[in-house]
Amino acid sequence: MTRAAMPCWEALELLEGIDAGAITADDPLSIDAQRHLAECAGCQKTLPRRLKWNAGLTAAFTAVDVPAELESRLAQQFAAVPSTPVVTPAAPSRSRRRGIIAAVTVAALVLLVLWQQPWSSREELLTERTVEANIGCELSQLTVYTSSRWQPELPMSWRAFFELRADLVYAFPPEQSRPAAALVPFSFSHPSLERPILGRLVMVPVSRFHDPPTATDFSFARIGYVAGYSHCAWTEGKWVYLCYVRSVGGAEMGDLRRLMLESRNIL
Repeated sequence: MTRAAMPCWEALELLEGIDAGAITADDPLSIDAQRHLAECAGCQKTLPRRLKWNAGLTAAFTAVDVPAELESRLAQQFAAVPSTPVVTPAAPSRSRRRGIIAAVTVAALVLLVLWQQPWSSREELLTERTVEANIGCELSQLTVYTSSRWQPELPMSWRAFFELRADLVYAFPPEQSRPAAALVPFSFSHPSLERPILGRLVMVPVSRFHDPPTATDFSFARIGYVAGYSHCAWTEGKWVYLCYVRSVGGAEMGDLRRLMLESRNIL
């Protein structure tokens, strides 16, 4: 007797479970789900979006301090549940399918409950206002940026002109136990300029920035002005970039864009 085809919803739940580590990739159910994915165009389109959402949610929780009392309450609850040895059948049973999918669903529900708590990381997301309030800080106020999770990357259009030196990448904003972003100072020189263009580029993971900008390219991001700086912001890949240029005459940001574009066209 041939086994019934796995429905899309079940395959997606199991594939998310593989990604989360709730079920191993060599489990018979995992193999069925992966076979389904290889043959289903709809799931191939849907799964990356679901995994991206999950990754963003997980990243948002990295900055959240879980109350100690919640951890102890959960530990007590789980300690009261007796453990039962699991024997994997040759052909996954219907009850086992339900059990694994239920476990993945419970994990998702726990995340959603945490997301609703008053100490949610949504309150800790970096805003453009916070960046503007701190962009003029002294570099001596900042520490060298270190993170095993988020490794800053220059925007694609900047890589022909700048090198991201680790000793010049700073944790930003200052005086925070968990800085949300990285800041790098830069200087752009060109024969047509009387003086170098000086600025600061702030790099923030999309999941840690409140209301990411809709612009997707440095060349087309709207230019704004704050005291002493012209600035623009855009979203590129998994990063939000905020560029601040010291402004004297007001044309510095436009000059930086134009000269980068012209130079890039002849490289």
